[in-house]
Amino acid sequence: MTSELIMLAVVVALPYLVFANAGWRAIFLLFIPVGFVQEPIRKSIEGQPVSVQLAAVAVFALALFAAVARFGRPTLSPLAGDSSATRKLLIGFVCLIGIQTLNSLIRYGSLMVPMIGMLSYLLPIPALWVAYQFVRQPEDIRRFLMIYVVCALLLTLGVIASYLGVSSELFGQVGGAKMVVYHELVGVVDLYCGYLRSPEVAAWHAAALACLSVVLAVSFKRPAMRVLCPFIVVYAFYTILLTGRRKALAIMVIFAGIYLIGLMNQKRRSSRRTVAAAIMVGLLVTLGSLTMSPESVAPNPYVERSQTALGDAYDRFEKLGLTSIKWAYVAAGPIGLGTGAGAQGAGQVAGIALQGSAEGGLGRIMLELGPLGLILAVLCSVAVARQTRRCLSKANAHSAELFKLALGMLAFVAANVPIFIGAAQIFGDPFVLMILGTQLGFVLAVPRMISISRGRMARMQA
Repeated sequence: MTSELIMLAVVVALPYLVFANAGWRAIFLLFIPVGFVQEPIRKSIEGQPVSVQLAAVAVFALALFAAVARFGRPTLSPLAGDSSATRKLLIGFVCLIGIQTLNSLIRYGSLMVPMIGMLSYLLPIPALWVAYQFVRQPEDIRRFLMIYVVCALLLTLGVIASYLGVSSELFGQVGGAKMVVYHELVGVVDLYCGYLRSPEVAAWHAAALACLSVVLAVSFKRPAMRVLCPFIVVYAFYTILLTGRRKALAIMVIFAGIYLIGLMNQKRRSSRRTVAAAIMVGLLVTLGSLTMSPESVAPNPYVERSQTALGDAYDRFEKLGLTSIKWAYVAAGPIGLGTGAGAQGAGQVAGIALQGSAEGGLGRIMLELGPLGLILAVLCSVAVARQTRRCLSKANAHSAELFKLALGMLAFVAANVPIFIGAAQIFGDPFVLMILGTQLGFVLAVPRMISISRGRMARMQA
């Protein structure tokens, strides 16, 4: 096991060494390989301590301190822009989270529960701010995406290896129990996670791998990535099927729809070629799903389960998303139970009994922050969406390439919103939150990139 871990660490370090910047930016990029390697490392330690999952957060904290030393204290300016109303909404939401953290601390008498809850709400904000300061030009974003894509590709290979019968002590799910589903004809069907700690986590990173590889292929004129992208998407699709996590397929579909619509609305001729390429990727995904079916009449439970993803989406959205709000209000009342009260696993970590976990994201916000928290969360989301729209408009006016890049990252973040509403468990993972926060930060940094680019051109012409 030790030799396998060393090999994994070395392999994951290679893309970092190839694409990393110098200085404090190298520390920032380091959280990506650490975020992946921490998963098999946790499995190898007796007791599988959850604290190992904070290794990426610790590395990110170093990058945050370095950025603060260089740029000053973090602010909400990237999210709020020039809007004082948005800034007040965001400050109000952050203050409410602070109050509910104290509420949770008093209610449960445990520091761990409110800290877990507060981290899940606030961690994307510093991640967003550091990403905003990190990026100076699109090439910086390409470096970030390349490191993530290569690391995700390498670590999700364990899912395929598990399915093919390769044996490794690092392939088991954290906790020791296998995750399975029941098929009416086949019976019990194993779900695979490979080197990652659960099928849920493996599926999310596979979906992110597919989406961000498409962004790379569409946004940058690199022939190699455009050739490899269709194969990566099919590979990610196949991997998600083996995890049995249908919501990850929904992320891919929603991302593709948003990205296609955005590209078709772009008022530039160059978008036609991009749309055609994106359609080809979609056709290849369909082809990949067909190749999953064996040449026999035997049922394929992985394919059949994936085919119900979109059919069950509305029912899941309604029951776990919208109906959960009513349930949470009945359970928590008008004040809320405090941060961490609805987080799955928080009670086990703290060793105490909680009111119950909320699978739907809206239900969790209602349970923990109360009606005021839910209202503020919705208003802040709308305000930030307006700011991202302004950033996209500036990107479109500046260059087609920058627009494609910003649109792709925003489409990926937006594709996760319905998943959060219906099933928010994966968004309790700090590494996932940091990835999403950085993607939004890159989009909000568009005006900064344009300003730096114009300043550079002015100096060259002087």
